[in-house]
Amino acid sequence: MVVALGGALDLLQRSPGWTRQGQRPDQPVPFSHKHHVQGMGLQCQYCHVTVERSSYAGIPPTRICMNCHAQLWTNAQLLEPVRQSWATGEADCVDQVHDLPDFVYFDHSIHANKGIGCASCHGRVTRCR
Repeated sequence: MVVALGGALDLLQRSPGWTRQGQRPDQPVPFSHKHHVQGMGLQCQYCHVTVERSSYAGIPPTRICMNCHAQLWTNAQLLEPVRQSWATGEADCVDQVHDLPDFVYFDHSIHANKGIGCASCHGRVTRCR
C-alpha cells in the first residue's frame, strides 16, 4: 500500500498539471513568436542573446524590444509596459516561463553550439500565437 501510494505521488508530481508543462503564463506584454519569428524572420538568438555563450537562454532585455519598437508601434497601448521599462530602467517586462528544480542543471550553450536547434526541445514556437 505504501509503495503504491509512493508511486501515485511520484506520478502526480511529474504530471503536466503539476509541472504546468504546455501552459503559458499570462505575460505583461502579449508576445507572438509566430509574428516575430515566422512573420518578421527573426532568429531565436536575436532576442535570446546569451543562448550560445551561457548556460541559460535568458529573458530578452527591454533594449532588444526597443531596437524595433522605438520606431514601430510607438504609441500602441499594448507596448506601454515596454516603453515604461525602457524609460525607467526597471525590471524587464517579460515573466520567466520555465523554472527548473534546483537539482537540475541544463546548459543551453552546449546544445546550441553543437547544432541542436531550439525547436528540438521547445517545439515549433512559430505556430504559437
